[in-house]
Amino acid sequence: VSSGSACTSRVLEPSHVLLAIGRKHEEAHGSILFKLSHLHTIEDINYTLEVIPEAVERLRTISAWKTYQREL
Repeated sequence: VSSGSACTSRVLEPSHVLLAIGRKHEEAHGSILFKLSHLHTIEDINYTLEVIPEAVERLRTISAWKTYQREL
């Protein structure tokens, strides 16, 4: 899991790919990158799907998410 592409994950800039496909800066900046391999099990994937919603909500409470939503 990463907050950006592998080549720019240490840079606090949004993904240029997401920007290129028309995502707003705020949306692109708030992206999460998931990578899968043959080493991941269905249990790994199910666990991730289970915990992501709560983690996203927790992160939104400490981010500018609500401000962004009001501006839409």
